[in-house]
Amino acid sequence: MAESFALPVVPSAPELRRPTETPRFGRERGGAIRPSFHRAVVEDLRGAYSADDRPWVVGFSGGKDSTCLMEFVYYMLARLPAAQRLKPVYVLASDTRVEAPLISRRIRRELALIGAAAERDGLPITTQLVFPKLNDTFWVNLIGRGYPSPTTQFRWCTDRLKIHPVSEFIRSIVDRRGAVVVVLGARKDESDTRARTMNAASIDGQRFRPHADLPKAWVYTPLEDLSTNEVWTYLLQVPSPWGDRNRGLVALYKQPSGTRTGSIVHADGRSLAG
Repeated sequence: MAESFALPVVPSAPELRRPTETPRFGRERGGAIRPSFHRAVVEDLRGAYSADDRPWVVGFSGGKDSTCLMEFVYYMLARLPAAQRLKPVYVLASDTRVEAPLISRRIRRELALIGAAAERDGLPITTQLVFPKLNDTFWVNLIGRGYPSPTTQFRWCTDRLKIHPVSEFIRSIVDRRGAVVVVLGARKDESDTRARTMNAASIDGQRFRPHADLPKAWVYTPLEDLSTNEVWTYLLQVPSPWGDRNRGLVALYKQPSGTRTGSIVHADGRSLAG
């Protein structure tokens, strides 16, 4: 029963310290660790969830940002009285069918653990793994249709393998519920380009912003002001509510970049790749 769920004690602000194992990769800039940053995120999530009756779709790729986001969402829901958990939360992941085996296994394992824990704790969380249609799969297009290998100038695979199946699922929720909030783990600290994109899409004084491509879908990025160090601090010091060990993420991010999890949703909500 949800009422008997014993949450791990989230360390108070002075006890959240910079972890010694924090990896740094690519253009991520690290950033300072602010006191009580985790409390601010939880409070914002609670206010956003209680603000209306639109269901949530949480983009999940299995990487550090989406894992951190989902843990925040889980703890927020678990701390709400059962009578206030009125709208569903869908945890949405995408499998392109050409993922590295390590990534594919991690996504499936995390979704299974989240789903089992949510059922145990009486939380309105449903996990969903989507795939591209057969005609959109990588090998059908590369070999069957003779498409060239994807390049930075011609990334034909992104729409077909990731964006289309994710968008189709979100449209199905809109059709049933009338509207949806897409919750993403995008952060400005990831890169200067990401910061410019998110700043350009933001609306002053508004928590939600319209999705650029999906009518009646709104984008919410509660981690947008967190630094990379704050994300790792949270992951390495706060227990996973579904019982996984987040230190495995450190090993994942030490893999060559081609084998690591990628994002599944663009920060501006223009396309769903989180």
